Amino acid sequence: MKIAEIFRNLKEKGDGVEMTLIKGICEEISSRCMENLEAFNGVAAKYRMTDVKTPTKPSNFTASIFGPLTRFFLNSPQNTPTQLKISQIISQDVFQRFSEIIKEILISTKKTEEILKSYQSE
Repeated sequence: MKIAEIFRNLKEKGDGVEMTLIKGICEEISSRCMENLEAFNGVAAKYRMTDVKTPTKPSNFTASIFGPLTRFFLNSPQNTPTQLKISQIISQDVFQRFSEIIKEILISTKKTEEILKSYQSE
């Protein structure tokens, strides 16, 4: 039985099982995507500690963030309402965490720059 058939059967029952299942799936896949996203924390440190120029183009790493979501839908029909709902929920979760990571990196970078400026002015 395919994912779309499972959801169709659950939706016909109408007892909220579908949303419970969607929520569980989203939590699991979001968690796996965010594990990949957490590696992003190390990117800024890598470029601060070396003379390597900061990249201006996306790396292959970026595509791996949503790898768990891509693999989950690999053998499913494309663009079903359920698939779009799951993709939307997971994307929102991951982008929210990405935003938090970027804010943390910017705060850390600003603090580092301020410390360096204070040492240079002494």
